[in-house]
Amino acid sequence: MNTIIEKKPDELFKSLCVLAAQKSWGEARDAAEQLANRGAQGAWLDLAFDLADGLKSLYQVTDDLFSLGERSLSDTEIKTIEYARKWVGTQLNISAPTLIIEICTEGTPLHAITGINGFGFIAASENALQDKSLLVHEITHCSLMSRSLFLDEGLATLLQHRFNENEEFLQKQKYWDRPSLAALVETDWSNDPYFSKIIPTKSDSSDLSDQDLRVHELAAHLIAKIIKEKSLSFLVNNWSSLKSQLREGRSAVVMKEIFSVDLWKIDTEFFVTKAAIINPPSDRSLTDVSVQVLAEEDKETAAIWLPFARVQAYRNDQGLVALIKLLIVLGNNREDPNAGSVYRSEALVAIDWSKSRNIDQMSIAIFNAYIYVLKLRSAGHAIAMRTNGIEAHKAFRELLSNYPENPSVIIASARTQIRSIHDFMPISDWREKLKNLHSDPLFSRAVEELLAHSRFL
Repeated sequence: MNTIIEKKPDELFKSLCVLAAQKSWGEARDAAEQLANRGAQGAWLDLAFDLADGLKSLYQVTDDLFSLGERSLSDTEIKTIEYARKWVGTQLNISAPTLIIEICTEGTPLHAITGINGFGFIAASENALQDKSLLVHEITHCSLMSRSLFLDEGLATLLQHRFNENEEFLQKQKYWDRPSLAALVETDWSNDPYFSKIIPTKSDSSDLSDQDLRVHELAAHLIAKIIKEKSLSFLVNNWSSLKSQLREGRSAVVMKEIFSVDLWKIDTEFFVTKAAIINPPSDRSLTDVSVQVLAEEDKETAAIWLPFARVQAYRNDQGLVALIKLLIVLGNNREDPNAGSVYRSEALVAIDWSKSRNIDQMSIAIFNAYIYVLKLRSAGHAIAMRTNGIEAHKAFRELLSNYPENPSVIIASARTQIRSIHDFMPISDWREKLKNLHSDPLFSRAVEELLAHSRFL
């Protein structure tokens, strides 16, 4: 028998549950402390110590099923849960997960707390617990996670529809204005688990019947393609190691290397073949608009032109360049970094895509410099912020050295100069460079703003 120290996280949490159900508080406390030492946090850590300290009642129903709270599970509820639990295990060809079930007040939607493969916590009302297909969905989350929420929702949604013997939706996917598949895969949705930033839901409920499920069904569409190209067993074997690779804008490359699916090719079908004719907001050139938007950091105009630019990115290289510029502006949100997180992921994957397209080297150089700005906005701690801030300073200084007369480079570097204590050049030289751009209508307002800034006075 494995000792507590040797056990995997799911085994350790199961041991904690057994000990708590037996009221073996000392050993339960040891197990909870081991979970803490291994990095358990948030809801899981709170639950571990609540169980270990006897603050929450837990009953062991079967070897792999526990009931939380004063009310135990009925025989009918046990049969329903066990049927769904074993069905998922059979489909994935893995051990069915250990579950903690909490019966909540009526109206509570069926939902799961996950984070440990092979172990899950599911809360639901009595009525919600009768829905086997929703149980299949949530138990799939408890069984296997890539920790890319978009991919995990896709797998859970696909199995839910398979359970209902209804996969017709896979052939009925339609275009709507959204980020690329690569961006959806790479984005950290932990602050927006219902994808509300890209499509409104009817409410903040976690009840799937109360949501617009286009994102879930699009994700399932992708999962079905992965399974067709490889197999479900191949997916299962590679799923848990995915998340560490889905970063730095490389999601499309990683998905192609591992699963042989081309996310950009799949998206082309939506954005070119299935998209209705998307007209530009005005008769202005998208290229000119994107240049001016980047110079002025004009988020309002960027948001207006974004749907058109998303489609154009799949039609020509100029459209992709324009899209990236709009996304940089929307992602570089200093006032509310969380609001720009989806755009930053979309920008990073698009920048990575641009390197395989026929994009001019100067645009690539500008985008590479902005990568550090996007990382700076996503930085979660002071060291990362300082590191990316320094790298951004170096990147824009080198960019200005390589393209000293390019207007977009001058404006972008001037904005970086504002936030740097080290001068790229004497202030008098800065003012001269900026004044020389004032006559260009694409840069005149940006020049006026910069010349009025205290950094250039």
